[in-house]
Amino acid sequence: NVLDGKVYVKDLNGEDHQLNAMTLQNGSDARTSGAGLLVIYGGNLRIEGHIAYANDATPSDEQQLASLGIIVFGKENAPPGGPRIGGDINIGSQVTSIAGALYAEGSIHTGTNGTRKDVPLRVTGAMIAGKFAFERQYAAGAPAEIIEASGRLLLNPPPGFADFVKALPVIQQTTPTP
Repeated sequence: NVLDGKVYVKDLNGEDHQLNAMTLQNGSDARTSGAGLLVIYGGNLRIEGHIAYANDATPSDEQQLASLGIIVFGKENAPPGGPRIGGDINIGSQVTSIAGALYAEGSIHTGTNGTRKDVPLRVTGAMIAGKFAFERQYAAGAPAEIIEASGRLLLNPPPGFADFVKALPVIQQTTPTP
């Protein structure tokens, strides 16, 4: 469960891929990166389990810090110019927490197929997509989907995410002077 700075690629050829629960570890030494990237091509990704970073000791080097990126691309269906297939991320309605940066060329759906939607979802990282379908419902006045930026993306961006991180806006909070 150490990503080791690698890029993992899966060509789905129109199929869907299911990602179950994962707990990602920090790198164990200065030579082991905790960052990694999962690239899904030509299909959709279904996340059916919680994705978390282990609560282990703070690493001595920021390159050891666990940091996950997931990119899901679609592809054109034959014949050339045909409809695109894939490129979506579908999050199972029982999933309550995801750590990492998610990028979907198509859509990100937070609840699926009329199943239970009254469970909140907390994403610690980032979500980038062509479209969002926030489908959960929760108690009045309480958010159903919470997306919190994570410093892991800045300290140890997953491979290929460094340019995304550079493009993030800089937000500064200041107190007005009277």
